[in-house]
Amino acid sequence: MTAFKYSIAIVVLVVLLSCNVEAQRTMQFRTSMNCYRDGCDFNSPSNWVGSVAPSLPTDTAVIDYRGTNPLSGGQVQNIYSKASHLQIGSLTVLSDENSPIVLVELGNVNIAGNLTIGTFVTVQPAKKSTLTVAGNLTILYGGSIYTEYQVTLSVLGYSIFNQSTVQIQPSSYFTSNGAYFLGGQFTLETQSTMALYGNTVINNSQVTTYDYSVVQVDNLLLTNRGSLQVTGNFLATGNVQLSLYSSIQLDFNSSIFIGRGASVTLGELDIQGSLTLSDYIPYTDIIGPGSIAQLILNAQKKGIPSQITAYIGDVDIGNITSTGTPTTADLTFDGTISSIGSTPVSINNAIITVSNSANLNITGSVSLSGPLSQIVIQNRCSFSLYGANLTSPNITTGADSSVELVGASIYTGDLHINGGSSLLVSKSSIIGNVYADSTKVVLGQGVEISGGVYLTTQSSINLAVASLSTSPTSASISTHALELNDGSLSLWVQDPTQLQVGSTYYLVSSVGNILINPTQCAISFTLPNNLSYSFQVTLQNDINYLVFNVESN
Repeated sequence: MTAFKYSIAIVVLVVLLSCNVEAQRTMQFRTSMNCYRDGCDFNSPSNWVGSVAPSLPTDTAVIDYRGTNPLSGGQVQNIYSKASHLQIGSLTVLSDENSPIVLVELGNVNIAGNLTIGTFVTVQPAKKSTLTVAGNLTILYGGSIYTEYQVTLSVLGYSIFNQSTVQIQPSSYFTSNGAYFLGGQFTLETQSTMALYGNTVINNSQVTTYDYSVVQVDNLLLTNRGSLQVTGNFLATGNVQLSLYSSIQLDFNSSIFIGRGASVTLGELDIQGSLTLSDYIPYTDIIGPGSIAQLILNAQKKGIPSQITAYIGDVDIGNITSTGTPTTADLTFDGTISSIGSTPVSINNAIITVSNSANLNITGSVSLSGPLSQIVIQNRCSFSLYGANLTSPNITTGADSSVELVGASIYTGDLHINGGSSLLVSKSSIIGNVYADSTKVVLGQGVEISGGVYLTTQSSINLAVASLSTSPTSASISTHALELNDGSLSLWVQDPTQLQVGSTYYLVSSVGNILINPTQCAISFTLPNNLSYSFQVTLQNDINYLVFNVESN
């Protein structure tokens, strides 16, 4: 009885081992045949060593023509599969310059493991077919995939495109759990979709999509002159990073959504290359935080009104240029802190808006030209220029906002400061008029205003200077007009102990009117008890001056 049990156990073990061996079969394609003229059927047993064709989800299929068919003289080896459904474990196709391989008319194929496409190998899924790879897809140097139209290429693992060529025909779908593009070209044709989950790297590769295509990525890194050109919709749900000389470009009928929307979030945005937006994009929204070395506004509509709209959050922009002259470029900065600078910026018909309690800093040279250009600082927002040059027809603030100019030059039509806002100007020049309504204005040393300064509705002006001059040619502040209706003026001096009794100090010079009632003026520092002061408007050589006198009691 015991011996019988052992016999059963041995039989079971032999059966299990046999099943296991069969479950892990490696099938070698017969490369002694020349498949150039009539082609070879992938599913024909006679074309495989052992006369058994791969057909199980555990079968490993290998087609290796390397150095085995020199008589073919470089003729293309056509291997086809017309089966309605093919299921195998993995597929590796290899060749060399003597025997290029083309796999044509692959029907519905399900690969349980990996798909490896070698040098001089081209895989061509048939129209309206599905190619599913449960493992990883690897295309080696010189390998390629060319699909027909309406093909679904689904990679559940990772995809590696190593100096290869991939072309996805119209109305197709490609998805992968992350991808690495190393050199080569990847093309997504019209009305196709590419969804890349996880991490995607475009390294010295060109990824191009055409009309009405959709590209969705989680985390994206473009490096070493990698480029992504989208003609359709681009959706990023994670981090987007671009190294130097890399770029993202969005063209005809495209829209880019980076960080805004119910289902969209974005971490850091690091674009050391360029981001190009066209007037075919409804709007662009970049929350950040991050930086863009160059933002290009590209107008492509010819002869008809065009507009480029962008919402920019916590993003530092080095340069903004416009090409093709859009009718309007509407840029709204709505993050906590944003900046424009480092290199000259020139935009035609641009409306720059600071909203959502944001702070926009300009540190370079920004020129807004055209009759539609203006800068709007909305309620509770900040706008700062540090050592910058700004040209803009109009600058307007909302309520409770602030404008700060330090070492800056502004060429503007009108500067309107409204509703409890503040304006600080130090060592700067303004070519234009300043209108302040219910606001606080602080003018520091070395301020030159070629237009007039007009303060209304209980506005206040504070002259804050490091030192005072007794020479009329060296007045602390120069303007073409100064009018203070019903507000107040105060003077602050850095070191009051340097004031001399009996001296007259020239605060403001103006070739136009200075309409200030001296009773509206006061000092914001303390004089010794034996001294007093007075303010006075005088006319000397056709120039009006606001002067400050120090007197003894």
